[in-house]
Amino acid sequence: MAGNELGFVQDEEGESAAEEAGTLADVTLTVLAIMRLPQPEEMTGRSLLKQD
Repeated sequence: MAGNELGFVQDEEGESAAEEAGTLADVTLTVLAIMRLPQPEEMTGRSLLKQD
């Protein structure tokens, strides 16, 4: 990873639960997704969770 990219989401078995590396702006949206809360319209970025 380079620059501001990060990949920090893991499932219960310790496997990556992220689609791909994201940026710092995606962290809050990932936490909101884990908590099953909606993304506010004014927030840019995306959740890093894998979509089933």
